[in-house]
Amino acid sequence: MSKIVFLTVYDDFALGIRIMSRLLDDNGHHTSLVFFKQESYDDLIKEPIDKPINYQIVVNGRLRRGLYDVNPWTPFEVELLLQHLSKIQPDIIAFSSRSFLNHRNSELLQSIKSRFKDVLVIAGGYGPSYNPEIYLDVCDYVVVGEGEAPMLELVYAFEQGIEMKGISNIVYRENGSIIRNSVRAMEVNLDQYPIPKMHEKNIFYIDNNRVYEEDPHKKSYYPVLAGRGCVGACSYCSAGQWKNLYLGTGKTPPPRRSRSVENVISELLKAKDTGYQFINFCDSFLTGSKRYLAELFKRYKEEISLPFFAHFYTKQILTNPEILGWACEAGLYSTAIGIQSGSDVFSRNIYERDITSEQILTVAEMFHKRGIKMDYHFICGNPLETEEDLIESCDMAAHLPLDWGKDNLVIFQLQSLPQTPLTERLKTKNLPMVSGNDWYFSAMLYFVRLFVDKPTFEDIRSSRFFKKNPHYLEVLLKEFSGQKEHKAEADAVIEANYETIVCNRMLDLVEDKILIWGTGGAYQDNKHLAYVKEIEALIDNDSEKWGQRLDGIRIAGPDYLKDSESKSVFICSHFRDEISNQIQTCYPDITIIP
Repeated sequence: MSKIVFLTVYDDFALGIRIMSRLLDDNGHHTSLVFFKQESYDDLIKEPIDKPINYQIVVNGRLRRGLYDVNPWTPFEVELLLQHLSKIQPDIIAFSSRSFLNHRNSELLQSIKSRFKDVLVIAGGYGPSYNPEIYLDVCDYVVVGEGEAPMLELVYAFEQGIEMKGISNIVYRENGSIIRNSVRAMEVNLDQYPIPKMHEKNIFYIDNNRVYEEDPHKKSYYPVLAGRGCVGACSYCSAGQWKNLYLGTGKTPPPRRSRSVENVISELLKAKDTGYQFINFCDSFLTGSKRYLAELFKRYKEEISLPFFAHFYTKQILTNPEILGWACEAGLYSTAIGIQSGSDVFSRNIYERDITSEQILTVAEMFHKRGIKMDYHFICGNPLETEEDLIESCDMAAHLPLDWGKDNLVIFQLQSLPQTPLTERLKTKNLPMVSGNDWYFSAMLYFVRLFVDKPTFEDIRSSRFFKKNPHYLEVLLKEFSGQKEHKAEADAVIEANYETIVCNRMLDLVEDKILIWGTGGAYQDNKHLAYVKEIEALIDNDSEKWGQRLDGIRIAGPDYLKDSESKSVFICSHFRDEISNQIQTCYPDITIIP
């Protein structure tokens, strides 16, 4: 009996390998699940980065990153993984991953293959399926597309000593060439697959420099798929391109394959009996025929009756609003709407989406009236997006029925995913990706637009200072947010000089002693703002002023910053951008107060 280890990185759900693990167990094999590094996110990020490995997002005005970008694996954790695999002594290691970590995965697999030279290593999932060449340098085979049937055949062939190279859906390297076998038709009868393995024996995870003998997925909510496939074909998304693996084979699958209602409810009953209190439908869209959804939500209400999350297909809800009624009666608690762009022209021509802003706003209002918690998703930082497209998107976001503090407005930095039409288009045009700073500024504008009128928004959007220092927009949001129900207070904030607001808030955050850069007219106009702090010295580029005193305060040159007690500089000059660049270049540890 073979020992198979299913291994994945930064994915607590991993429903694919959980199902395959159960399937192989049911067929007499012995499997273990190893989750290397947990999904983790950090919203205490101070500055964006240009090329995040995973998603970089702004959620309700807070910069956030996750997975490898905030919790990279350590050499010690890699060694822990190798030692743990040695204890299991697997015959086969089946590695699954998304595309984000392709090259990091290759390094990890190289460490595994070096230690376990005689172990068969197989890779699958979105990353290996779209870029098998990256994995074949260190893996024996890559499984392309859905893996249940190929894995059963590969394991059987391994145990029987049968040649594996004729198995459908596999890619391998031979004599320097990559050989791609034909793909089999996707399975339509999904009921034949078992439910995923959750919180059972032989499940481990490695994180925080430790090995945990438990399932990393906590029992706060149960992930389930009611079917497979995405009815969308968005140019930026890998899920909608999955069917392209089958182009030209005569085996193109239907966009959506649903499990029977009985099969879904049976799984959820077991989850409920286990103690789960919330259900997460992980389908790209929880869709199907009207009859199918009517039966699903009826059975769910009668037999499960737990709050749940699901994505819905906007056009279907518009055409059949009763579906939303059935879902809400069954227990719908929250949903997400992928808007991506509020510019209809950009959405249609670049993202290849056939839904308009007006239709999205209509559906959003339908959910809102029923009290459903909403996540609204936009993509920002696309080099093909114009200023006009961005303004349209921000204006559209300002019209969303968004309850601040309950709902989430989420702005993603564009990720160029492999084998997607958008990625190929950007390659053809040879367009560089937008810098992290420029993306962050554009993303923060969405939130500013929620709280300010059009003229104020344009004033902030055109500010050279904020474009260079977008993190200061968070200071504005702290003033603006929560004010919608208090119009007089909000109007006072909006009518105030926003740079003065930023200055006041920044002064509150720094130490008691500061430096002031500038001694001219801007200093005279703004010095009163700084008198809440002790002023250590005035800084000026004009050497003729050095050594003099103004308002009883010594004037010094820029070199004074090298050894000053204070590490905060309040810029009082009409040449603020130039001075800011000078400080950032020479004294990167200095905090700049605009």
